[in-house]
Amino acid sequence: MNRQVYEKEHASIISKVLDLELAHDKASMLNFESGENVDYTAYVKLNVAEDIFIVFTLPTDSNKVFFTVTDGNPEIIAFLLSEIERTDLTKRFGMRDTVRFNHEYLIENDKVGVILLPISVSNVLSEITEIKALSGQPYELFLCTFISADDYACNQNFGSDALMDKFSRENKDLISIS
Repeated sequence: MNRQVYEKEHASIISKVLDLELAHDKASMLNFESGENVDYTAYVKLNVAEDIFIVFTLPTDSNKVFFTVTDGNPEIIAFLLSEIERTDLTKRFGMRDTVRFNHEYLIENDKVGVILLPISVSNVLSEITEIKALSGQPYELFLCTFISADDYACNQNFGSDALMDKFSRENKDLISIS
């Protein structure tokens, strides 16, 4: 995809996020370079008392957008989401797949990775029902929910249904990183 096309695509995605009721009226964009590749991400502060952000990828080589709503450091979280997008180019993640990280920031916060869920489970993101590329094709939209080692083990040993049951029983907070 050439630069002009993906800039228009990125503007369309950012616009959808800024249209959310709780979204602040400004997005911050970040890019992460890895060799010849550049990954683009953005984050938007929510209009709430705490520092809570919507962080998301801006794809250039993918038809997927990875989102999270977090109280974590938005720049570190953006980097982690860009890593998910890059890994997805070869692994092809689907709903309820987990992605494990060995990142200092997550370790400090007792997290080991994410599980990919539909964005409709997020009260903040549920207004976004679809985002279409300029070609008219809809993007696949994923909510990246950060998980602990215990959550990860539950998913690996008993499957994603068991993890979803665990989330329900424990009233899982989908936002807090710590």
